[in-house]
Amino acid sequence: MSNFFGRLYDARPSRIRPFHSRIKRLLYDMHPGDFEIQTAGVFHYPPWKVPSVKLIGLFDEFRKNDTSSLILQHIFFSHRFEYVDYTAVYTDGSRAPERVGFGVVIDDATYSHGLSAVFSVYSAEAMAILYALQRISRSDNRKFCIYSDSMSVLQQLNHIDFASHPVVLDIVDILRSLESRGFEIVFCWIPSHVGKERGTRLRESR
Repeated sequence: MSNFFGRLYDARPSRIRPFHSRIKRLLYDMHPGDFEIQTAGVFHYPPWKVPSVKLIGLFDEFRKNDTSSLILQHIFFSHRFEYVDYTAVYTDGSRAPERVGFGVVIDDATYSHGLSAVFSVYSAEAMAILYALQRISRSDNRKFCIYSDSMSVLQQLNHIDFASHPVVLDIVDILRSLESRGFEIVFCWIPSHVGKERGTRLRESR
């Protein structure tokens, strides 16, 4: 927009600026050069070969608000006894007004990464799972159970299509690769306060 029209709109702030002028200001405030823009995800294989995701419905029969946290923790510990052969992996993403990040706990190792402030909580949760899978791919173990408190991301993994979030499509890609190498990955949703020792470590790491 020319300087003339710019001065004109500055003098009449109640007038709505053209779209290109508004988006230019928005992009300037976002500093897009400070972060890498995620490209649109694509399938690298036919949709009928999308790997099936095993999601354990550990708390499907219990309402979080109506169930004691002690009961939920007991259910979780019983589950861990049953899945003792599976390495536990805890993931979490969070967003504050000017801070976004994610954390991952695998055995006694804790990993944390900051993200651009434009990331949503959903994206941070998905990035945590993706990073966990990248760490898993370097492991000698073959059985892992990934715990997340993001039901929306886990549900999306069970309903993949071309419109899915790009990071979720990246997750599916690496799951397919791990599956071909003999890895067995299962997912489990847990309330945020279950397994609170790991949750504390995740919060402190970010």
